[in-house]
Amino acid sequence: MTAFTQKEREELEKWIAIIGKQADEFGLDPYPTHFEVVPQHVIYELGAYGLPARFSHWTFGRDYHRQKTSYEYGLSKIYEIVFNTDPCQAFLVEDNSMLSHKFVVAHVLPFLQAQQLLPTHQQADGGRDAPARAAHCRLRT
Repeated sequence: MTAFTQKEREELEKWIAIIGKQADEFGLDPYPTHFEVVPQHVIYELGAYGLPARFSHWTFGRDYHRQKTSYEYGLSKIYEIVFNTDPCQAFLVEDNSMLSHKFVVAHVLPFLQAQQLLPTHQQADGGRDAPARAAHCRLRT
């Protein structure tokens, strides 16, 4: 498919700000979120390998091959990978439509809020206020 253009990047940045503002109006308090648009192969590597591990294992390659083959045959699709850290890292697939990107951004911010509401979850940033967090939601270049 085509590469992510500058015009699409600007539109996505605009929508990230709009969705972040809307999340703030709903009282959501997500971690600062860095969205990054990456090619398919990077998403499948992240899906197979996850967070960096200290060892290499043959199952990582197997998982990568399964995910990529499943996508190529139209059986599955990864829309995003999110590492729920502070700041949060969210990876979007560049081949997805702009509408898909908007849905993913709208999904990621409330999801992170729901994770924060779990009783066993400790707030890692000391309780930063919501407007400051919404301002930190941005597209990484």
